[in-house]
Amino acid sequence: MGYSLKEELIGKNLAKELYVNPKEREPFLNTLVKMGFVRDYEVRNKRKDGSIAILSVTSNWIKDETEQVIGVEGIVHDITEKKKIEEAFKDEEDKLNQVLRFEEGLSLIHDVERLGQFAVRQISGILNAQKCSLMLYNHEKEDLFILSAQGMEEAIIEHANKKIGEPIAGMVAQKREPYLVSNIEYDKQLQLPNRPHYATRSFMSVPVLFGPKLLGVINVADKFLTTWETFTELDLKMLCTMARAVGIALENARLFQRLEDLAAGEPWASLRHRY
Repeated sequence: MGYSLKEELIGKNLAKELYVNPKEREPFLNTLVKMGFVRDYEVRNKRKDGSIAILSVTSNWIKDETEQVIGVEGIVHDITEKKKIEEAFKDEEDKLNQVLRFEEGLSLIHDVERLGQFAVRQISGILNAQKCSLMLYNHEKEDLFILSAQGMEEAIIEHANKKIGEPIAGMVAQKREPYLVSNIEYDKQLQLPNRPHYATRSFMSVPVLFGPKLLGVINVADKFLTTWETFTELDLKMLCTMARAVGIALENARLFQRLEDLAAGEPWASLRHRY
């Protein structure tokens, strides 16, 4: 708990001074009253420096010769790190399930604009991102334009076209490699200070491909949970996975549109003969 001497703890009111929430002491005591003991009971206490420790308590009553309760004794284990690892695994499992549902949802959409709106909305939620954009590659102009975006101002969207090779999305499109930046101002390759529209200066950009074919780029910026954080390698891996699904969905949507156009202009018999 961070105390060097037992005298620092003796005399303290456990509920008021050590418990994160004093009311959590009550159900612990109720369990003791009901069972006479507790085993591996989890409590949240405050360390001396104010940080939270998650403890596993196994304890029982201390009674005098007349069987009157005079105290509680037991063994306490600090399981804070263990709980963090468990929560990390659970969070990763939850994220994986979200990615699988994302891929299933994409497969049901055959309209490119709706697909873009669905993709940026879902990606923002899965990665806890404030900003997300899906840019498509215009083969004639050899540039990228925003198909759909979330959390971005209209003025930025309208003037966001990027030539291949231009930072940042154009560079990713040219190299066809994902890019993760913790702080844009200190990135040696970019060196782009004074970017106020990046609240955390952390972002990710990944190419959207269908085989060797470049379809576009997905950009994600400003991770937000309970506090501002930077994106991680795990976040990047998930975004790459979702980008692959977007690439397949975009190509399927375009093929579906071509089939509809052919079906509208030709008899079904001719269409079956052709395909």
